[in-house]
Amino acid sequence: MSFTEIIYGILFEPVKTLRYLAENKPLGQGLLVFLVVLIFNIIVGQGNSNLSYELSNLSLPVQIGWFISVITGIISFFMLFISAALLSLIGEIIYRKSNAVGLLTCLSFASIPGVLGPALEYLFSLAGIQWLAILISLAVGIWVLVLQVLAVREALLIDTGKAIIVMLIPFVVLIALAVLLVIGVATMSPISY
Repeated sequence: MSFTEIIYGILFEPVKTLRYLAENKPLGQGLLVFLVVLIFNIIVGQGNSNLSYELSNLSLPVQIGWFISVITGIISFFMLFISAALLSLIGEIIYRKSNAVGLLTCLSFASIPGVLGPALEYLFSLAGIQWLAILISLAVGIWVLVLQVLAVREALLIDTGKAIIVMLIPFVVLIALAVLLVIGVATMSPISY
C-alpha cells in the first residue's frame, strides 16, 4: 500500500488497512503521521483556546498556553510508546500474542481522524455553534477509540472482545490503585504531636 492508500484505508477501510500495517510495520510513516496530527492539534488547539471566553478571562500570557500545549504534546508522544508496549505486554501475558512494533504502528495511524476534532471544533466555535463543536469532538474521539480497539485486535490477532479487555485492563488497574489509595488515606489515623 502507498502512503495515500494507507491514509484512505484508515478512514474508509480500517480493518484491512490495520491488518496490513500490523504485518508490514511501516513505523517511520506511522510516527510521522502521529507527529503531524499532534502538531496540527496543538496549533488548532491554541486557536480554540484563544476563542474560549473562560480562558481569556484568566489573562495568562500566550506563551503559557503554548508551553502547556507543547509539554502535553511531548507527553502524548511518549505515551504512545508506553501504551503500545503495555498493551503488547498485556496481550502476551493473557493471550500469548505480542506485536509491539505492529501495535505501535497501528496506534500511530489510528490517530488520523484526530485532526478532524479540533479543526471542526474551531470552525464551529467561529460560527458560534459551541454545542455542535462538542458533539463533533465527542464523535471523533469515539472514532479514534474504535480505531485503537481495531489496532489492538489486528496487531495481536485476537478478537474484538479480547482487544477491548486488553485495552481496559490498564484503566481497571489504575482505578483499583486509586480506590486503594483513597481507602488507605481514609483509614490512616491522624498523627498526634
